[in-house]
Amino acid sequence: MYEIRLKSKALSWQFMKKTDALVLRFDGSYSREALTMLAKTMKPLKGVRKIEIQSDYYFFGKDLKALSKDLTRLNSLQSLSLSFKSCPSITDDDLCQIGEGLKRLSSLESLSLRFYWCYRITDHGLKNISQGLQRLISLKSIRLDFSCCQRVTDQGLRNLREGFHRLSSLQSIHVSFQGCENITNQGLKGLDERLHKLRSLKMVDVNFSQCNKIEGYLCESFQRISSLQSLSLNFK
Repeated sequence: MYEIRLKSKALSWQFMKKTDALVLRFDGSYSREALTMLAKTMKPLKGVRKIEIQSDYYFFGKDLKALSKDLTRLNSLQSLSLSFKSCPSITDDDLCQIGEGLKRLSSLESLSLRFYWCYRITDHGLKNISQGLQRLISLKSIRLDFSCCQRVTDQGLRNLREGFHRLSSLQSIHVSFQGCENITNQGLKGLDERLHKLRSLKMVDVNFSQCNKIEGYLCESFQRISSLQSLSLNFK
């Protein structure tokens, strides 16, 4: 595995085309020149199987679009992790680009999308992600974290769960909407029923803590999943 760290004015790393895993960390106010160089470097990485991208505070939506387009060229990619925290420039349009990119990653087995406190994301953005998920029929593990995305409502949760119905190989799922105060019992209705249809599920982790409009909700359908080995439900 090789790690690429982008900083304020420079980009430097040692690199081999035969690597099968990359970790990209964006620190501080990275330069446009550094990102352009990174995009050119990623193009020959057709054999890479795992990519992890992390950024806090400074990542720009238009750069996410560019990286999403480059990722779609990686046909052998099996694991993808995108983690962004408090990035105010990331919007539904950027999630649309990610959703479109996911449609081309048919070999993907593990997916993690974290958009913690990216407060411009709305229900429409979750619909875009859902449309991409429907193509990932080989997916075994998924983590979706939209904690503190305050504009997400019940409709957003309904949009997202529609992406689960073709994930017949899914074994592990983590979903977090912690602190999303516009989600109610009505939005949760049907989530457990949708997951109940995924017969390969072994682990479910659901976090709706600090969602103050959720009261006394019980996901009873989870108990009927015969393959389930681990269940974590957090509504406090």
